Amino acid sequence: MSLTVLTCTVIAVTLLAICTSEPIEFKTCAKAPKTIESVDLKPCSKQPCQFKHGMNVTVTVNFTAPTNSAQVTSEIYGIVMGIPVKFAMPNSNGCKDSGLQCPLTSSTKYSYVQFFAVIPTYPLISLDVQWDLKDENGNYMFCFVFPMMIVS
Repeated sequence: MSLTVLTCTVIAVTLLAICTSEPIEFKTCAKAPKTIESVDLKPCSKQPCQFKHGMNVTVTVNFTAPTNSAQVTSEIYGIVMGIPVKFAMPNSNGCKDSGLQCPLTSSTKYSYVQFFAVIPTYPLISLDVQWDLKDENGNYMFCFVFPMMIVS
């Protein structure tokens, strides 16, 4: 492969990544501090985000830690007809493989990065998703809700 073709391929892939995601609109959970600067989902070009079975989704949350914390845990819920249903997280340890290095320091900005797969057993559905990160005492570092659809 020539250098020109390789360069063009890299530029095209970069532009595709930029064009298929943007910060999403979200709601801060009622009992959570307003610590989030932005939430980015890839791939999500418009809301509600539409994901297909087999997709891998990258979630990036830019936030400011409200308190010091030695360890953090993430949770994700699907809210169906007003009822939160906890989803299994591939990695609920917020200090491991998430872009965070614990301990976290109050008033410091961080980027939390996590991945999830849209597995084939998920039903085709529209729902709100709640994603949170809690400290060792169960207090929110952040918590947000966004609309999502699983489509065919």
